[in-house]
Amino acid sequence: MRTIACGVLLLWLVPVYQYGQIARDQERVAIAYEQAGDWRNAARLWQELLQQQPTVSRYLVGALSALKMLGNVDAMQSLFESSDQRARSATAYSYYGYALMRSARADAAKDAWNQALALCTSEQEFRALALLQIEAGAPSMAATTYQTARARLKIPGLFSEERAQLAIAAGDITTALDEIFTFFDATSNLSRTQGLVATLLALDGSKSKIIERIRVYARQNETNILALRLYEWALRETGDYAAALAVVVDIERRTGQSGRELYAFAERARLEGSYDIALTAYRRLLDFAKQTDLRTMALYGYVQTLEQKTFQTTTPTSQQLAGIIAEYERIIADYPNSTAAIDALLRIAELERDYSNNPTSALARYEALLTRYPGSEQSARARIERLPLLVKQVGIDSATALFERERAAIVSFPTLQSNANFVSAELRFFSCQFESALNLYRSVASNPESPLANDAIERVTVISINRSDSTALCR
Repeated sequence: MRTIACGVLLLWLVPVYQYGQIARDQERVAIAYEQAGDWRNAARLWQELLQQQPTVSRYLVGALSALKMLGNVDAMQSLFESSDQRARSATAYSYYGYALMRSARADAAKDAWNQALALCTSEQEFRALALLQIEAGAPSMAATTYQTARARLKIPGLFSEERAQLAIAAGDITTALDEIFTFFDATSNLSRTQGLVATLLALDGSKSKIIERIRVYARQNETNILALRLYEWALRETGDYAAALAVVVDIERRTGQSGRELYAFAERARLEGSYDIALTAYRRLLDFAKQTDLRTMALYGYVQTLEQKTFQTTTPTSQQLAGIIAEYERIIADYPNSTAAIDALLRIAELERDYSNNPTSALARYEALLTRYPGSEQSARARIERLPLLVKQVGIDSATALFERERAAIVSFPTLQSNANFVSAELRFFSCQFESALNLYRSVASNPESPLANDAIERVTVISINRSDSTALCR
């Protein structure tokens, strides 16, 4: 009898197992259709599965999702309303509410979404409901959904970023800032917080209120360096560099005055064109910077800022030029073995080349750099930069011969390879050595990251298509 019973059980289990395997296979096919963007076949297959097992919620959700992607809200409503009550999960009700709202049945949609909200038990379900509400044009209901999720799941910062975005879209500055600060407290994610604040600052007439709220928040959390950095960034974002500098000085005081915060601020102010504040920041840094590398970086940044401020509106006078060069020379004299000294010597050569009308003096500066720091990248760059001066002084043939001897040293620095190859190609082009020039131009053109790639392509086109014009350009 036991053997017979086991046999009967096996005969019953085999088709059940086979049916289950078939259903799983069909489900995988339906998912594959979704991934391929074939929503029509996906909807068909999910509905076939639902007909076979009408109480399985994921089949109903799959079908509703596919019909939504097809834009068939009538079919969504019909499918849900004819479905088994046991298949109606929180997410299914969320889709139903979406279909009703899209059909201009707002009251019915709210009832469906309230039912969905009552059934939600996980972050995923709450998120799905809120996203469908947003897509259906009900952002205020989505905000309520997020708030309910936070309270029900007892996670203080849950969906704070999403609620902040909704508040920003609605122009609700107070709620937006509340949620931004909640998000920042929960994540300490400075960059994303800055992104949210930047979007909020774009609202007309809101800057002063936002800055004041951030100031209060920073002072309430003044032991949190990230909060102070957020405040400093916001001040710079609104152009108040003087107040931002005071915050940076406070950060330096609280972090032991390493000088790194102040140097970074000075560089940002310089690059953003706030030269007076940058100069003040560099001076403050030089008052206490002890580390040689930081001090030389600060000195070089100070002189750079002085130069940019002097040159921003007019060509420098000979007296102004001499003053800037003297400042760079002081770096070289005081810190001869620093990177700043090498940069300073290269910059002096460039200034004399561009503004002194004395090519001999500029060449002497380049030669001094090559003599004192022969293996540096700045020296390799100098070999390229001085070439036009050499052509004028000794002629193209001699300048070309010298450059070709030095090219190996230049291309040893990856950042200068394209530049060196292009210059070499130009020298050959203007000497009518077209075939060798072509090879070099092509090597530059093959590097899409090179700023000279387009120029190289133009030269290849000129040489390849119209050799007679190329001959006319060369000597």
